[in-house]
Amino acid sequence: MSGSDGGPIHNAIEESFMRVRSNLSGVVSALLAAFVLQLAASQTLAQEELRWKFKEGEKLDYTMIQDMTIGTMGGPLGAQNVVMHQEMEMTWDVAGVNNDGDAVIKQKFERIKMKMTLPPPLGGFEYDTKSDAAPAGPAAMLAPMYKKMTEGEFELTMTSRGEIKDVKIPDEVLKTLQNSPGAAALGEMATPEGFKKMIAQGALVLPENAPKQGEDWSTKVEVNNPMAGKQVIETTYKYVGNKDVEGVNYAVFEPTLTMTFEGTPQLQMKVSEQESGGEILFNVEAGRLHSSKLDQKVTIDVSVGGQTMQQKIDQTIDVKVSPAGAK
Repeated sequence: MSGSDGGPIHNAIEESFMRVRSNLSGVVSALLAAFVLQLAASQTLAQEELRWKFKEGEKLDYTMIQDMTIGTMGGPLGAQNVVMHQEMEMTWDVAGVNNDGDAVIKQKFERIKMKMTLPPPLGGFEYDTKSDAAPAGPAAMLAPMYKKMTEGEFELTMTSRGEIKDVKIPDEVLKTLQNSPGAAALGEMATPEGFKKMIAQGALVLPENAPKQGEDWSTKVEVNNPMAGKQVIETTYKYVGNKDVEGVNYAVFEPTLTMTFEGTPQLQMKVSEQESGGEILFNVEAGRLHSSKLDQKVTIDVSVGGQTMQQKIDQTIDVKVSPAGAK
């Protein structure tokens, strides 16, 4: 080696090192830039407004499975349990969408299955709208209503936030409801407005603005029942963030359901304990519900005719949605 700069070998090594360092700096800068862009995109995605994205002609399959146990203690009949399992298969057909994103949806009940275990001597029953077997016992009371529900087509008008603006019920379904043995107990549920409230209770309503992690919002439905008085059902949704499942981006919500009963002079009902939880996945890109699960436990103190009793309700509701035919 010669010269004040350390010689040609030293210069070559130093030059090579500088190139490597320069390349590494470029790689680090590129990785950093990619990370920043990814972070920015993630934050932007989380801060986007969430909306249902209806498309005319779109068809969806809905499946709902409900399991419920109602335990009663006290009163003249003592301790009793009622266990119910119900499955509903529905289709949604988007008939049209206006400029505001409101959609007219044709809803069809394709199949309804129910299994119920009742206290002795009633026993229990099973019913399937697809079965040719004649329903017997308590199932015979439910069969006309359920059968008409599968024969008719309902029409919903729903906003891009998921609010139910209007519900049209087939006349035959409405007549069957109003003429059923339990019509008096159904009260408002046997009217178009009552049906609208029932559907609105189960609809996922999205927040007005882009949600922030931990933010919550609520919807409330009031139902008038001649037996139990006014019932208020409030659903609160909490946005917990987004998650990727098999390459699909979902907004994740935690639902909470609370109920109160006003009661009547003849029947007093008070919710003494209640808790609920679950998970809702909303497909951000497709703009539709993917799945929903709600677990609820409620304890109700009941007083009627000088008798007091307690009811404990434990239920799980699972809903799954997929493009028609995909399942």
